[in-house]
Amino acid sequence: MLLLATFRLTRRKLRERDLIATNPTWWHLGQSDVSSAIASITRTQLDAELVELRSKVSIANGGNNEVSLVRGDLLSENLPQIKADVIITSPPYLTRIDYVKATLPELVVLSRLDEELSIEQLRKAMIGSPVVGRGPDCMPSHIGEYAKSILTQIASHESKASRTYYLAFFSAYISRMISALEKIGGMSRPGARMVLVVQGSHYKEIFVDLAHLATDFANFAGFELVSRANFNFKQSFAQLNPRANGYSSETAQETALLFKRSY
Repeated sequence: MLLLATFRLTRRKLRERDLIATNPTWWHLGQSDVSSAIASITRTQLDAELVELRSKVSIANGGNNEVSLVRGDLLSENLPQIKADVIITSPPYLTRIDYVKATLPELVVLSRLDEELSIEQLRKAMIGSPVVGRGPDCMPSHIGEYAKSILTQIASHESKASRTYYLAFFSAYISRMISALEKIGGMSRPGARMVLVVQGSHYKEIFVDLAHLATDFANFAGFELVSRANFNFKQSFAQLNPRANGYSSETAQETALLFKRSY
């Protein structure tokens, strides 16, 4: 809880200093800016933040539940030896948002506590990272007909860099999502429930239905779709960038997908 309080206060102080970049999903800062923000946090501010957080936790669970935190990288070989009954996650969307840059204040705080945490390496390794290089060396043997059609449309698009950067970006996302869901499948008990929250996006005029892709990939990993629910909203994270193309009728909607582990 102390770490969460530090996150919240650090972000608040950085926002007060107007360190948002031209793209408002990024932070225009370095480690010295974060260090200065942390140093400016007073004991009074920290105590007040902790009181607020404790009241919210108490309301949520009565303050009696214990939580164990396990850190792991789903794309690595060294995964925690656990078997889950419930998985709730919202994987990065196909919007080319740099989630590492978007959460840079928290990551810089963590990197000060963990010398092994490399922000630049994390940017390259993230699912949905815009830093993709040439893309994956090889694709999974099964990606589904819908994923194939999306990659074919992008590869044949006349827009600049469609066959190079953008094809590599979408290919890397698909490859990493399939791998991550297969790892989740291996860490789940038979009958386990999984909830994925996703959002569609566009490449130029091509609508990419991430709910469709995620359902296909989850099926490959041994999960069966039980139900889905769509939720409309007025502003998405991607739309914070004023230069982003708006296709509001199809992208201003998130989808919650409920799956059951079939074996």
